[in-house]
Amino acid sequence: MTTAAAIKYILFDLDGLLIDSERVYTDVTNEILAPYGHKFNWTLKSNMMGKPLSDERVACEYLVNELNLPISVDEYILLRNKKQNEAWPKLGLRPGALELVTHLKAHNIPIAVATGSRKASLEQKCNAPAVSQLMSLFGDNVVTADDIGPGNGKPKPDTFLVAAQRLGADVGYDVSATNQPSQQQLLTRQTCLVFEDAVPGVQAGLNGDMKVIWVPEPELLDLYKDDASLKGVHQTVFSLQHLNLSDYGLPNIAN
Repeated sequence: MTTAAAIKYILFDLDGLLIDSERVYTDVTNEILAPYGHKFNWTLKSNMMGKPLSDERVACEYLVNELNLPISVDEYILLRNKKQNEAWPKLGLRPGALELVTHLKAHNIPIAVATGSRKASLEQKCNAPAVSQLMSLFGDNVVTADDIGPGNGKPKPDTFLVAAQRLGADVGYDVSATNQPSQQQLLTRQTCLVFEDAVPGVQAGLNGDMKVIWVPEPELLDLYKDDASLKGVHQTVFSLQHLNLSDYGLPNIAN
C-alpha cells in the first residue's frame, strides 16, 4: 500500500484503541445484565460504543429499553459508574499501543489523543499505572469532550480537527466559521492519520477529510463491513501490531 502524501501528524482515539477500556465496559455491563438473564452481545455493543458524551444517557436508555430491564436508566447508570470506577485502577493497554506511541515519540512524529471522554473520566483511567505511563508520552496534546463545543462530538470531525490544530496543522477549522477550508488546508488534513476502533470515530476522521486506519474487533467488522459511510477507510487492521508504517512515509518499528 502506498499513500500520495507522507503522513506528518498522528491522531489517536483512546478508549478501545490504546487502552483496554472497552473490555471493562463489556465486563461491567455483563455483570449488571447477568441477574436478568441477558448478555451484552455485539449488536447491542455496536449501537452504544464510540458515542459522544452527550449521547451517553441515550445509549443507556437504549440498552435498558431494548432488554426491558426492570431498573430505571438512572439506577443503571449509577450501578455502571460504581463498577467502572472500581475497575479503572487495573486498566491495561491494547496490544502494541505503548510500543507504537513510544516509537513515534522517539522519531519526533507529532502525536495527539482525540477522545470523546471528558477530562474527569480520563483522569480516573489514569489511576492505572499503564495508562498513566502511556498518556505521559502525549503531554498536553490531549483533546477531550471538554475541548470542543456541545453537540460537536464524533461522528462530527471537530475532535480530530482540534487535535490536529494543537499539533500545529493548519486544517482550517473554526467552529464559529462557515467558510470552507482552502485547498491547501484540505491537503494538510490528508497528512493527518487517524487511528480509530469505533464506527462513529472512523466516520469523524473521514468527515474531517483525514486518512483513517480502522482497528475494529472482528465482530464489529462483520457488522459494518458493508456500511457505505466507512468506504473511505484507508486501511483496516485488527491490531496496532499489524502495521507497516513505511506505507505512510513513517519509520517502521524495528523487529
